[in-house]
Amino acid sequence: MKAIDLKELNLDNLAIWPLPIKAGIIAVCCFLILVLGYLFGISPLFDQLHSAKRQESVLQIEFQTKESIAGSLPLYQKQLEQIQLTLAGMVKQLPNSTEIPNLLEEISKIGVTNGLQFNLFKPLPEKDAGFFNELPIQISVVGNYHQLGQFITQVADLNRIVTLADFDIEPDKAKPGATQPEVAEPGDERLVMNITATTYRYGDVAATTAKDPKAAAAKAKTKTRAKTTTSTSSKQ
Repeated sequence: MKAIDLKELNLDNLAIWPLPIKAGIIAVCCFLILVLGYLFGISPLFDQLHSAKRQESVLQIEFQTKESIAGSLPLYQKQLEQIQLTLAGMVKQLPNSTEIPNLLEEISKIGVTNGLQFNLFKPLPEKDAGFFNELPIQISVVGNYHQLGQFITQVADLNRIVTLADFDIEPDKAKPGATQPEVAEPGDERLVMNITATTYRYGDVAATTAKDPKAAAAKAKTKTRAKTTTSTSSKQ
């Protein structure tokens, strides 16, 4: 076998190069083509495949979640109807502005019927609570233990929502110069009860809720945003 002198090899006599060298060069070129093809052609496709599989997993979870929600939609709709009915019932328990005087008169009549003496019956300024408005009333009455208990019970049993708070009960101190009553039986001592009764009337949001819950929610959100903006401006 004739020895190969690499110095004699050049591109001008490529056609007469020995077969082993040609085969080696072709093999190297093929290998480089395969490597470059994998790096620039196949590898990006694998990356896209892995990304698509990850996205598929996410979409499957999302689909299962939405499918579960869709399956429970009738139940949610039924619950929403029950909530709306409950809300409508509660709204009916809130007097409107034209019914407030009658409610105040009814509370006063309950006190008089139970033999209480009113020292104070003072409606305070209305407080805007968003969905409803609070109407506090300062009340000071004089009576015995049983009369006060009946008054509180009957006010709590009113068809309208009335809450009682800030209780302060103390013995009735006779005015200077007044005739002191005889010693009363237990439970008949005259007591002074100071209390704050709060009733509520529905505002615009509650009235709208009974007719259109979506519109009410949007209105409440707008009102809250306006309050937040006003608060921020005042701080600045």
